[in-house]
Amino acid sequence: MSTDEVFGDVPERFCREDDALAPRNPYSASKAAAEMYCNAYHHSYGLPIIIARSMNMFGEYQNPEKLISKIISKCLTDTHFTLYEGNSIRGWIYVKDTCSALDLLSEKGKIGEIYHIPPDIYLTVSEIAEKILDYTEKHHLFDGYKGKRLKDDERYALDATKFTYGLKWSPKIGFEQGLRNTITWFDENKWYWGSLYP
Repeated sequence: MSTDEVFGDVPERFCREDDALAPRNPYSASKAAAEMYCNAYHHSYGLPIIIARSMNMFGEYQNPEKLISKIISKCLTDTHFTLYEGNSIRGWIYVKDTCSALDLLSEKGKIGEIYHIPPDIYLTVSEIAEKILDYTEKHHLFDGYKGKRLKDDERYALDATKFTYGLKWSPKIGFEQGLRNTITWFDENKWYWGSLYP
């Protein structure tokens, strides 16, 4: 399981599976290195490897340090908060859609290949925040943007044609329903995430 971050910042294009990797932070560099190890073991020893690259996932059970679950947990506990500058663009996919995609890959994916799992939607940090604040009606808790996230790339984007048309798959639940599901779950399960709350 790899990440869109292995391509680094991509201001305009959508990255294909065989594009050159250009990671720009330690996390994405470790993912790129892991991909190379997987490919090396596949070609050297026949290990049955399939690499999936996904974008930003969200959903139930996510640690509240992550963007969507962080904003939700702040709203549900009536806690004022700020965010880093909100113009970075990310693809977003609900975790149950990701699981569906991985199930399909395990059944129909070709050994030794790389696949990009398509996100349901591309949104900026500020657009994400606005949607959650709208759903929870907690706009008064948001104290604006402050600073810039360290090592942050402005845009990630994957060309998922191979997955979408080759395997005939797209997200079924989608972002809006997934976000509503996640807010409801966090609201009903404070016992789980309350102990993780930063």
